[in-house]
Amino acid sequence: MARNEKPYQMLEVTIMSAQDLEPVTKKMKTYATVWIHSRRKQSTRIDTKGHNNPTWNDKFVFRVDSEFLQDETSGITVEIYNRNWFRDALVGTVRVLVGNVVPPPQRIRNSYNGRTRCVALQIRRPSGRPQGILNIGVAVLDSSMRSMPLCRHMSGSSVGFRGLMGMTDDESFEAIIHNLETNVTVSMRSLSQHGRQSSP
Repeated sequence: MARNEKPYQMLEVTIMSAQDLEPVTKKMKTYATVWIHSRRKQSTRIDTKGHNNPTWNDKFVFRVDSEFLQDETSGITVEIYNRNWFRDALVGTVRVLVGNVVPPPQRIRNSYNGRTRCVALQIRRPSGRPQGILNIGVAVLDSSMRSMPLCRHMSGSSVGFRGLMGMTDDESFEAIIHNLETNVTVSMRSLSQHGRQSSP
């Protein structure tokens, strides 16, 4: 770490799902945008099947310092949009203070435990009227977890797991795992057949 570089933590935010969104169109295609600083926004994939009860399960990591975590005004903002041909429509917004979802560091080691805390948050329409619930998970990764691939490949102050893995909007994590397992099975089968052909 450079001398002038401040020590930092990794704030992990998982945008899980939403329920009872305002049905702004007959067939909704929704995505969520999350940020802690408006200059560094990250977006989920587009849900095309859940209508006003979408599921994303997309994970993002933001690099933050201790001052941010201890500041009473620091927050996480999530905006939910409906995809339209002309202009995406804002469905609702959530802003939660970091201090309300992240417990203070452990006193003994002065570190965070890395456990994800799942919370259900009230969504507000652009008019300010409450409508719908957003489910998210929040965790602060300690120093031992920064060696994970998601953290090692961070070139800026935020990164999305889906983009890092080269996943498209239509791909799920389950599909990626299934493809990996299939490739391993095929490779093992090929090795086995090659071994039988080579044996005297």
